[in-house]
Amino acid sequence: LARHRFVMKGYPEDMLMPGEPRVTVARPKGISDLDKRERVILADALRSGRLTIERQKKWRLGYVQINSLPIRLANHFIDQKSPIIFGEAPPEESLHSHGRRMLVDGTIDRQGIARRGPGAASTKVKQPK
Repeated sequence: LARHRFVMKGYPEDMLMPGEPRVTVARPKGISDLDKRERVILADALRSGRLTIERQKKWRLGYVQINSLPIRLANHFIDQKSPIIFGEAPPEESLHSHGRRMLVDGTIDRQGIARRGPGAASTKVKQPK
C-alpha cells in the first residue's frame, strides 16, 4: 500500500489486520488467514463503501496529504510510522477508546478513530406528560 501511496480507511474492527498473525497459524498468510465469516465481512465492507482504498495524491514537492496533514515522502515511501490502514471506530460498548491503525512498518496500535458515542435513540429522554 505505502509504495503506491494507498491508504485503507474503515477496516472492520473485529477481524485480523493484514499481516497480523492468527493464533493457530505459524506465519501470517494474508487474506487466506481469514475465515469465511471474516471474508464475508470484508467483502460487505468494500461493497457498501464502509471500507475504502484511496490513493493519496502528491501535495506539493514530494508531500502527500493524509487526514489534512502534509506528510513528506522519502523515496516515494511515506514515513515508516505513518498509518496506512485505519480501522473503523470501536462500538460504544468496546473496552477500547480508539480504533486500530496499521503503520507502514507493520506496527498495529490503538491510536485511530475515537470510539463511537451513543446513538440518538439511546440519548433521548422521555418527557413526562
